[in-house]
Amino acid sequence: MTKLAVECVGNGAVADVDLEGTKGHHSGWLTIAMGYGFGVMFLVLMFGGYPEPTSTRP
Repeated sequence: MTKLAVECVGNGAVADVDLEGTKGHHSGWLTIAMGYGFGVMFLVLMFGGYPEPTSTRP
C-alpha cells in the first residue's frame, strides 16, 4: 500500500513537469526530485518504519 502511494505521488510530480498546461511545465529535474522526496517523507512520517518480522520474533 505504501509503495503504491509513493509511486502515485512520484508519478504526479513527473506528470506536473511533463504535461503542458500545468503550473510546473518545464520546471526541471529539481521539481521532480523535491516532489518525490516530499512524497516519500510524508508517507514515512505517516506510516512509520515497520520492523522486519524476523526482528519482532522472540
